[in-house]
Amino acid sequence: MSEERQSLNCSTCREPTRRVSAFADGHTLDDKPYHKVVYTCENHACSLKEIMDELERKRTRKQIAVQQENQRNCIKASDLRAMRTKTGMILYEASRLLDATTVQLSQWENEKAPIPLEVYNKARKEYRRVYMERMVNR
Repeated sequence: MSEERQSLNCSTCREPTRRVSAFADGHTLDDKPYHKVVYTCENHACSLKEIMDELERKRTRKQIAVQQENQRNCIKASDLRAMRTKTGMILYEASRLLDATTVQLSQWENEKAPIPLEVYNKARKEYRRVYMERMVNR
């Protein structure tokens, strides 16, 4: 491991404000399991902290831009999710109905990507249809 990467490794840091912020489990590309602990701290002189803070600022700016675009189209991401959950549909079912991937639908519902107006209108129409069908079949 290079010295630069070691300096960005929180697991060996002795910062007194260091604390666990998350856990990550998964598999590598060669299918080996891994378990990681993600840390955070209040050391503003830490280069990793600076990088993480900047990434968070970028995510926030992007989410604000997505919200603004949705507002210009009179769309609320929370409405898209509420319509889907009211029908009792899971993400996979709804994404197929909307000709989208589950990742796309999740991004739209979580304000990670702007919702195209035609998708929103299709969702309103299709979710209403599915809801009515399910109510009739009860």
